[in-house]
Amino acid sequence: MLNLIIPYGFLTKFSKAESFENTESIKNIRRISIFSLIILAYFFYRSFTLDHSLVSIGLISFVLIAQLAPAFFGGIFWRRGVSKGAVYGIVVGVLITIYTLVIPFTIDAQLISSSFVKEGLLGVTMLHPYQLFGLHFLEPVPHAFFWSLFFNILVFVLYSVNAIGNYRERNFAEMFVDSSKYAAMHEDAYVWKGEAYVKDIRKVLTRFLGEQRTERALNLFYIKYNIDKSDQVADARLVNFSEKLLTGSIGSASSRILISSVVKEEEISLPEVLKILDETQKAKESNKHLQERDKQKDEFLDTVAIMDMETKLQLSTIRQLHNKK
Repeated sequence: MLNLIIPYGFLTKFSKAESFENTESIKNIRRISIFSLIILAYFFYRSFTLDHSLVSIGLISFVLIAQLAPAFFGGIFWRRGVSKGAVYGIVVGVLITIYTLVIPFTIDAQLISSSFVKEGLLGVTMLHPYQLFGLHFLEPVPHAFFWSLFFNILVFVLYSVNAIGNYRERNFAEMFVDSSKYAAMHEDAYVWKGEAYVKDIRKVLTRFLGEQRTERALNLFYIKYNIDKSDQVADARLVNFSEKLLTGSIGSASSRILISSVVKEEEISLPEVLKILDETQKAKESNKHLQERDKQKDEFLDTVAIMDMETKLQLSTIRQLHNKK
């Protein structure tokens, strides 16, 4: 709920207020949101559930929430997926669900006689909400589930395949899909280029977390990464750390906007990315070469040790023969 409310009305106010005022405002927003949801749920119950079972309403909710599935699994397993494709897919899926399930259900619940439910939109049979495009052998819920997910996935895949994702999306996609590969790097797994100052980030954190919590969090950060506290320029790790720290208080969307407002991030050009990859490849090759040299050194030392043992054995045998004579 904070991700929906704060970025679109209260972010400017929070940026200017003190930490205590921000904390109280966030608490009040949460309280009002919870109370509003309870009131809406009550009116929904009075309007619909008296004549319809909770099972049917639960199934409609399931179909609506299922529209997040393609974006969720696509983001985990498919590095080509882009955020706009996921958003457009979800929007199309929700609209199809509203058309094929929510609107007809509402009309039936209110006992309204409508040609839309009986004949379809504008009397077109192929646009019948319960038999879209002539698919008549499915029940309303499976029917809406099939068509909504079909168009959701179709839009998501087509847009992602034809769109060019930005550099940050590509980096994050690589991290999520190949998480085991980048697990050791974690905080610096994505390439970041820009300018950020510790004092600016500290001001933002203090407004929402308070001075004590901010100091404690930053001290833990400095100890963890063994960074000098006197450094004035923030690196990618501090930017990422601050963003995650704010997420717990105001939500991920708001924290991203606030941190972006004090960070001058620059887009990394393709030649720079290629240069970084080239340097990484050279470092890997150099490391491999050193490992081979180290292995050859060990083999040489083993050979010398064996030869030394054989020489000592031969000398010992010669001495024994000499003593016998």
